[in-house]
Amino acid sequence: MEIESGSCPIPVWEDIRLRFDWQRGEGAEYWTGDLERVAYVPLGGDALLALRYDLAHHHGADATPLPYLPFLGPDRLLRGYADDRFSGSWITVANIELRRPLFDLAADPSTGQPIATVGAALFGDAGQASDSFDGIRWDRWHPDAGVGLSLTVEGIAVRLDLTALSPEGFHMGMSLGSGEF
Repeated sequence: MEIESGSCPIPVWEDIRLRFDWQRGEGAEYWTGDLERVAYVPLGGDALLALRYDLAHHHGADATPLPYLPFLGPDRLLRGYADDRFSGSWITVANIELRRPLFDLAADPSTGQPIATVGAALFGDAGQASDSFDGIRWDRWHPDAGVGLSLTVEGIAVRLDLTALSPEGFHMGMSLGSGEF
């Protein structure tokens, strides 16, 4: 029996990344392995559901310079917490976003395609850090949720995320990247 991709009810994992970084020198050695999966599910109209899961392990924390230690916070898409809020040799984070373009600001006269698009997103994040793999448990997730506004100009996106639901209170963050909002 074959399942066509159009009839499959589960998300198609469009992007799977495996990263490995090994550092050695002057009697010190440490490494990090990271597995990230991303899926995009069109919901009809212009709405898009974006799903992301990341699991990372860092070995050799005693030999690692402070700036290279693994931390969990806004830089790892746990947007409702302070920078470098959680640390451990095992880090995991999951994100869900409902994205939608709101309106176009201008169109390229030669192609008719929009030059700039304003979009919005509702998001939820959850993450945790532990010193052992056994410490990653269902009762240890640190959640947050909020809304994002974006401006995409010719493939460059600027996004403002406002996290209103977090145990640490209101947070605001800005990001710059390529692609869509």
